[in-house]
Amino acid sequence: MCLRQFPGGIKFCFSALCVYLITLASPGMAQESRASIVGRVTDSSGAVTPGVTITATNQSTNVSAHAVSNADGAYQILSLNPGPYRVFAELAGFKTYQRENIELRINDRVGVDILLEPGNVSEKIVVSGETPLLETASINVGQVISNRNIAELPIPHGSVRALFFLAGGVALAGGGNSIAMKFQDPSRPASSSWLSFNGSPLGSTEFTLDGVPNTQTSNSDFGEGMSNQPPADAIQEVKLETAYDASVGHTSGSHITMVLKSGTNDLHGTAYFFYRNPSLNANSFLSNMAGRPRLDFAYERGGFNINAPVRIPKIYNGKNRTFFSYTYEIMNDYSQGYPLLATVPTLEERAGDFSALLKLGSKYQIYDPATTSAVSGGRFSRLPFAGNIIPSSRIDPIAQKIQQFWPKPNVAGLPDGTNNFSVTSSDPNLYQNHIVRVDHVIGDKQRLYGHVAKYFKTEGPFRDYFLNQASGQFARIQPLNVATDYTYIFSANFVMDLRYGFQRYPIAGTPKSVGFDLSTLGFPQAVVNQLAYRNPLSVTFPTVGVSGVQTLNGENPSYTGDDIHSWFADFNHPVGNHALKFGGEGRVYRKNAYSYTDGTPRFFFGTAFTNGPLDNSASSPGGVGQGMAGFLLGQPTNADVNINDSYAIKSTEYGAYLQDDWRITPKLTVTMGLRYEYAGPLSERFNRTTRGFDPTASLPIAAQVQSNYAANPIPEIPPSQFQVRGGVVFAGVGGQPHTLYPADTRNFMPRFGFAYHPLKNTVIRAGYGIYYLDNGVVSRFGPYQLGYSQTTNLIPTINNGVTLIANLENPFPNGIATPTGNRNGPMTNAGQGVAFFDTGLNTPYMQRWNWTMQQLLPGSFSLQLGYAGSRSTGLLVGKNYNGLPDQYLSTLPVRDQSVINRLSQQVTNPFYPLLPGTALAGRTVSVSQLLLPFPQFTNMSSTTNQGYSWYHSLQAMVERRFANGFSFQLSYTFSKQMDAIYYLNAGDAMPYRSISAGDRPHHVGIAAIYELPFGKGKALLSNAPTPVRQIVGGWQLGAVVNSWSGTPLSFGDMIFNGDIKNIPLPSGQRTVQRWFNTQAGFVTAPAQQLASHLFTGPLYYSGIRSDGLNTTDLSVLRYIGLRETMKLQIRAEALNAFNHPNFAPPNTSVTSSAFGTVNTESTFTRIIQFGVKLIF
Repeated sequence: MCLRQFPGGIKFCFSALCVYLITLASPGMAQESRASIVGRVTDSSGAVTPGVTITATNQSTNVSAHAVSNADGAYQILSLNPGPYRVFAELAGFKTYQRENIELRINDRVGVDILLEPGNVSEKIVVSGETPLLETASINVGQVISNRNIAELPIPHGSVRALFFLAGGVALAGGGNSIAMKFQDPSRPASSSWLSFNGSPLGSTEFTLDGVPNTQTSNSDFGEGMSNQPPADAIQEVKLETAYDASVGHTSGSHITMVLKSGTNDLHGTAYFFYRNPSLNANSFLSNMAGRPRLDFAYERGGFNINAPVRIPKIYNGKNRTFFSYTYEIMNDYSQGYPLLATVPTLEERAGDFSALLKLGSKYQIYDPATTSAVSGGRFSRLPFAGNIIPSSRIDPIAQKIQQFWPKPNVAGLPDGTNNFSVTSSDPNLYQNHIVRVDHVIGDKQRLYGHVAKYFKTEGPFRDYFLNQASGQFARIQPLNVATDYTYIFSANFVMDLRYGFQRYPIAGTPKSVGFDLSTLGFPQAVVNQLAYRNPLSVTFPTVGVSGVQTLNGENPSYTGDDIHSWFADFNHPVGNHALKFGGEGRVYRKNAYSYTDGTPRFFFGTAFTNGPLDNSASSPGGVGQGMAGFLLGQPTNADVNINDSYAIKSTEYGAYLQDDWRITPKLTVTMGLRYEYAGPLSERFNRTTRGFDPTASLPIAAQVQSNYAANPIPEIPPSQFQVRGGVVFAGVGGQPHTLYPADTRNFMPRFGFAYHPLKNTVIRAGYGIYYLDNGVVSRFGPYQLGYSQTTNLIPTINNGVTLIANLENPFPNGIATPTGNRNGPMTNAGQGVAFFDTGLNTPYMQRWNWTMQQLLPGSFSLQLGYAGSRSTGLLVGKNYNGLPDQYLSTLPVRDQSVINRLSQQVTNPFYPLLPGTALAGRTVSVSQLLLPFPQFTNMSSTTNQGYSWYHSLQAMVERRFANGFSFQLSYTFSKQMDAIYYLNAGDAMPYRSISAGDRPHHVGIAAIYELPFGKGKALLSNAPTPVRQIVGGWQLGAVVNSWSGTPLSFGDMIFNGDIKNIPLPSGQRTVQRWFNTQAGFVTAPAQQLASHLFTGPLYYSGIRSDGLNTTDLSVLRYIGLRETMKLQIRAEALNAFNHPNFAPPNTSVTSSAFGTVNTESTFTRIIQFGVKLIF
């Protein structure tokens, strides 16, 4: 349900709501990180007391804020930085009320009701007690990660992201076991996008730092992630929440707010150093099983944080007025990188001897492409190599030099020679982070703060599996975050807040082999000159992809720079029992990018010329043997070289909101609001992009093609129905707009909720809200630069392999195509694939709702039980608009060779010779190509709004804030997530509804800190002799535990003749060699596999899952007092303390010899680290 779809009566209700809010309103605080204190003042008779002056004073900085109770006795003190506060209440004729040590956490709305007693103002009533554990006035549901938990719990790299998963409803997103658990160091903020918050889509969470966006969009694979991950010692608090406040926008409703430490009136700080001794780390399960030794990598991390007032001797004293906090961190990390279990050619295969494969069956027979000849039925046949051995005289000299870059096998592997190479490369990572925050009190009515954060990262070479120029890449990242915030207090009940943020996120990638000389591989100088004519320094080692073998290189030089400007104007004005606010914001997203791939060819060797005996016969399992044979013969199945243009894209977003938090009674607060967002469309500065597709566009070749077809039609399509029309259109050309799709101007978002406090120790909350995911479009897509970036394809044959006309030695005989820009109009990329934005896209949106009950328990514990649900609508789904219509696919439950033969049959090509140098350059073409809706294109990639998902969960949390030496938190989530974000067949009208690839039904998160009860001031041995107290005192234990269910597996469109219930194995029978029952009924013979078949699902199997994910991190630390204001912390931590192996999903390719096996682990092994920290 969406507002723009509401019937008229409901629209009227919302219009009335707007009028109501505007009538009451006054100017509000979007995505605020600061806290507030609210309450009601009464006298001893219970009567409300107006005119009382309430003052909240920060006990660290001595900065105060004020409010005056209104006619209803209500008051609110706004825009308070997190920290400890003292509250005073004064009114003539009453004793002064004083309450100490009210700890405000990030975005808290703490209720403090005040009871005044008659008397003189000079008399004081001092009220003791802890900060209320129940937030009785807030409907938002979330979890605060306290400063103590951040500072003292065992977390990898000091990265607070490791604690995100302790909150209810937060899960690892995506299928399989996420890299988010392995790569958590602060120099990899992109992995922060690998989380889902109560069903939110991947990469749709908004991160803010001190109230401004801290979200980068450069991580195109995963969506938005954090821009700067501050060191733990720089962070005051973090809050994860689902916000039903209308001030929160540009997100799926999940919002992670971080607040930096601000300065204090006294000098405080920390200095720390952490070290890992590689000899204490554990080996991985799979390495132990294979007899491989533990890999030793170095790791060091250190830094400091200083908080103090700004003092310039004899010039300025900032005590009570100006404060600063500066943090610096440096990390040298050579720890475990990317593990790889892969396939490299055996020594025999490098010599052309594949006879060992033939012993496994005729399915591995290799056929000679030089013997290709035409046979009846539009088919082509080949003869086998005798004994599966390629004569040495046929081995290409360039291939002989290239194959030297594959290392030799180092493990036994499987019977077919696959999985015979194992390596865990180091991942050198040098990282430095500088963060400074300054707070300034201009006067009683004005506050100002700002921060600058910049980190420097040099990584690499990573993915350097082969330790030569055929692998490895360097990356350099230098993000900058700037924020400033100005608050003006017009009166105690009217506050304005203005904020501005800027962030830049540049990434530069450089392969090890940049500037590579292709002539050293034997390429003729003419070819080298042809490829490197623009910039020889941009040439790298060629990408060499061989079926069944690990790819060589695959890395490209690139640069991407993201800028985000954001500004906010928010106002807050309590009126009676109403906390009214409204405001607006704007954002500008810019991205500049360039991929320096000019001159670097990419070669791919499949089975198209080495399978047989017919051209449409089944290939060997996984292409093993046949792909390598094609490589040795120097005959690519396809190859290309790209000339890429740069791009500069931009989009703008604006938002406005009205919000009323109405405290109807001391027990009931109702909130209602309305938000509007304008999601501006993407544009490219110089119009170097396609904008859409015109299905009716006339093509200059149409008449000739249709005439050619009429001479040789196929039965499925009469000549009168064979149409050649349609093509891409370009931004800014022929009357097309500059923008890539229309703006979506209908994004209204109602929000409702309440917090009910029926009993002293009970709060019930419920909320509903709509959220638009406008950041998704900007995050994931750059422009489609057809024509401006040009690809030259290798055309190996124009007669189905009877004559081969291009090979390794001469891959591009017709030269390198140069970019044409928009000159070719709708003919751009004819004979190839096209990609474009769907100009009918709407902004995806998400509905969220929840109900929770929070109950205080004895012993300072609280229990929260609840239900949370969500529904996402209009999700972006990739679609091929040129898919083969479903009507032509087989619906038989077995391989339908007649359909396969017909669709792959070669017939006269009506496009010949009109599209030279393309996939349609040959004299013949497959029947399936002519059946496509737009036969002049091989595919048409775009996106639709047809995706959707839904999520339901039951959640429980037990929490005990730190008191008496102990804190504890346990969260449990039981959930189910479904989605429809994939088309099973290109011709399907709608995506397939299935259990989600990221569904994890169960998650348990535990965090605890326990001070051992020994020594001075403790329950035991407090009066022991001083030496004994010094030895046994100051010890503390910490633990963080996470446990998730595994994710569902997918087997694709396969034949299964058994009972699905027999596929899963009991946990006691599962092994890495046999994760599930591979003999349950799977048909594994390549010759019997489905092809040209209508896939009807299922896509994922809920009852057949990958390994769960379980980690336990433990710590022991001790505080040693050095002087009254200084202490030393020493600590030892065991990350993944029990060295629990967490396996990646198993191989689910039914024809693979590795079917059902697990070949890698998804989390790090046990790591022991030691740390020392000086606290002053």
